[in-house]
Amino acid sequence: MALVGIDSLTGERIEGWDVVSHALADALSTPVGEYVLARDYGIAIEGLLDRPANAPFLLDALIACAETIETIVHLETGEPLVRFDGLAIEGLDA
Repeated sequence: MALVGIDSLTGERIEGWDVVSHALADALSTPVGEYVLARDYGIAIEGLLDRPANAPFLLDALIACAETIETIVHLETGEPLVRFDGLAIEGLDA
């Protein structure tokens, strides 16, 4: 099934990877609880605010992003749009 959507900024039709990219950007820029009819949609950032940018913060931020991305599904089929195969962090000094 082809992915088709509407760009929220331009109102134009988007297809394929543009739909996935748009969904990722929307989910990662929407705090959990902001959408009334989808309170669990978005990224859980409340625990990340006002923390020092150190190794534990980075790990928590990556986990929040991964958990958010895994919840993004195709609206008609319910299939995930993105699946994680692994995650590597390099050059992180504690």
